[in-house]
Amino acid sequence: MPSMDALCGDTLHSMIRLTIALLAAAVVFVAAAPSVTAEPPPEVAVTATYVPRGEGIEIVFIGGGEPDTRECFSGSTTHDGIFTCHEEGLLEAERRAFLEAEMVRIATFFAERYSITPPPVNVIVTLDICDGRAIASGAYILMSFCKSQFAEVRAEVLAHEYQHVIQYQLRRPVEDYVPYPVWFTEGEATYAAAIYASGGRLSDADRAELMRGAADAGPLSQYFHRDGHPGNFYALGALAIEWLVDHAGSGAPLRFWREIGSSDSTGTWSDAFEAAFGLTPDAFFEAFETYRIKLQAANLPHLADDSAEPIITTSGDVPDAIVAMFRTEIGLLQSFYRDRFKAGAADYTVYLADAATYEAAAAEMVGPGPSVPGWARACGRSSRQSPAYVMVFEVSERCSDPGNRAYDLHTYHYAILEPTVYSETMPYWLRSGISSYALHRYVEVSSVEILTRAVSREHALQSARGRVPLRELATLEGAIEHSDATHGLARLAVEWLAKHAGEPALFVYWREYASDTGNWHRAFETAFGLTPDQFYDRFERWRAHQ
Repeated sequence: MPSMDALCGDTLHSMIRLTIALLAAAVVFVAAAPSVTAEPPPEVAVTATYVPRGEGIEIVFIGGGEPDTRECFSGSTTHDGIFTCHEEGLLEAERRAFLEAEMVRIATFFAERYSITPPPVNVIVTLDICDGRAIASGAYILMSFCKSQFAEVRAEVLAHEYQHVIQYQLRRPVEDYVPYPVWFTEGEATYAAAIYASGGRLSDADRAELMRGAADAGPLSQYFHRDGHPGNFYALGALAIEWLVDHAGSGAPLRFWREIGSSDSTGTWSDAFEAAFGLTPDAFFEAFETYRIKLQAANLPHLADDSAEPIITTSGDVPDAIVAMFRTEIGLLQSFYRDRFKAGAADYTVYLADAATYEAAAAEMVGPGPSVPGWARACGRSSRQSPAYVMVFEVSERCSDPGNRAYDLHTYHYAILEPTVYSETMPYWLRSGISSYALHRYVEVSSVEILTRAVSREHALQSARGRVPLRELATLEGAIEHSDATHGLARLAVEWLAKHAGEPALFVYWREYASDTGNWHRAFETAFGLTPDQFYDRFERWRAHQ
């Protein structure tokens, strides 16, 4: 939800007018063309929205001419083959009514919280464009709300951007403003949207989600400008605003903006900050970092120590034997990848919860699960947002198979060691083959029996005797077209590479790949001592004799 509040209101107004003009011009052009059937003009509806104690709040809806049917978000098939579509999303009229009512609730909420008159705003909503972003500048908000977007999410987006409108109203015009940090601007808007959705205060789940979003962030003080990952200054900034509100009261952030607006040319944001919150920025940064460490210990225990070892925590009635099984399996995983593959250690939190506490634990540690009807409740959920690595397991009779637990734990452990960004040119067989090879080798040493659906070596050898060249499995399309041979050939190809260069070379490849901006060719040659072309030729000669 990036906000471009450095953009002046007149400029954004011009952009909006230009957008509408272009839509109208396109229709006129089509209507004028003799060989083209004219399309109906896009609907532009202006709704004046009444807010108690407020005036000048309007919503402009653009579009809405698409077929008005709901989206099939998921489905289920019964034993007799009948497919049931679970529809979600709002129809056009429902989206209009929802946003009009939501604008009243948002403006009223902030007016009562801050004891202010709701500032005027023009909200421009595109009904046919599905863009998750939104911008706010001056008295204007531009956002989308198509039928495939969830209403609750768009409500939070609107609340976030309306907070930017309040910020703008309280400070001086853009062309003569005192510079201020982006962590404060976006942090306050993120915090405002969260408390609006939660009824006035951050919940534990909200705070945990913000902690995950800011897990890889540096010190707060470094986010003055829009540099780095946006999650850092959005999520970390929201946690900082919560600390400041608890310290100086809910009205203190508004005092900051009023101080910014009243500063002369010699004033600084530090002066405004100290006047609003009663402490210097440096004193705040030091206190906040101490608070942040405590939050990490509570929400992400593995980040609260200096060792790269997974931490197990529990909730509810979890037998000691289950904890011991996980501890044994984690120890095996660490030594397996560290000693055999020289892959280093993985650091994460494993949360074991009984059936009564699982949903709440998973929602707090990982985020809420799917709420779509017919969606089966999983026995585990995880977050791969570095370094906020957390996996939550349900410990119950329904989720009691130790092999499934060990399989899921291995899959997660391996995923942490593997890069999460892939080049489109990286061969599909290479990525899937390394994963498959590592799993098969781990099955041999696991403390419990793990049943996998991966192909056996005998089946893989049958694939080698086929006619599909390994090169054709480089793309996802090729892998799907030759699905019978894909996993077997991928396993044999990586097995060949491991024998040629040693098993540690597989993770040398991943490390080189991650450090070389996704150049898989160079990473391949560095790890295995062969160019991809040389390997393809040698592998095809080898398989011809199998």
